[in-house]
Amino acid sequence: MGAVKNSGIGRMLRIDCGRAFLSGRFAVSVIMGVTVCYFAMLFCGYHSPAVHIFVYMHSKSIVFLALIAGVLPYSACFYADFLHGNIRNVLGRADMGQYVFSKSVTAVASSVAAFLLGKLIFVALYSARYPICPPQTMEALKDVILYEDIVAKGWYALFFLLASLQMALYCGVLCQVVMLVSIWIPNLSVMFSIPIGVFYVVTFHFRNIMNADFLNLTCIFDGVTRVWERDIWNFVYALFVAAALFLLLLRATIWAMRRKMYHV
Repeated sequence: MGAVKNSGIGRMLRIDCGRAFLSGRFAVSVIMGVTVCYFAMLFCGYHSPAVHIFVYMHSKSIVFLALIAGVLPYSACFYADFLHGNIRNVLGRADMGQYVFSKSVTAVASSVAAFLLGKLIFVALYSARYPICPPQTMEALKDVILYEDIVAKGWYALFFLLASLQMALYCGVLCQVVMLVSIWIPNLSVMFSIPIGVFYVVTFHFRNIMNADFLNLTCIFDGVTRVWERDIWNFVYALFVAAALFLLLLRATIWAMRRKMYHV
């Protein structure tokens, strides 16, 4: 029985991954991410070094557009299954928990990947025209940013990867929130306004209410703000918080789906 279940979940994951990563929505999401980065660059100064642009883009509220672009690829999968009437056919052949798990993992993974690719493609294109990090850049950012030692050693690709991945985790969390909301409110406008609402509430209201960066999702996931003293602690903490939120939201999503389908 265990082998059958493993085979079933594996097949569902393969199908969902194909639909998410090989879709036009994924490509559009990546392109939108690159475009948003260039748009945000307008507020950060022209012809600045790549590290400077990358760090100061994080302080601009326009970054919420990149988070919205990142959740596009597969976050509407529940909405689509309800809209086209596929949900009962699928659940007639598959376990509810496996179905929700497969959709959730795939949607979150595609959101993280789309956001990460958009960010890194922008950095690669921008760095081809402008310097990455001249000495005066590090002097201006000294003791301010995460992964400062990595930048000082010239490991710029690793810096951009780690910092982008941290914010991509935030995108994955927002994707799971969108999926949960879509079960109860099957409206695309409402669904995709959720990241905006969460971003602004967390960024502005929580920051004013709680003067603790380690409880502020924006600080935890922005990839450049130092929450803990050591860089590795910041990265591991972001992974831990993202995993905890994913598991919590996954449980809530399974519960919501059971309530929606079976009224239990």
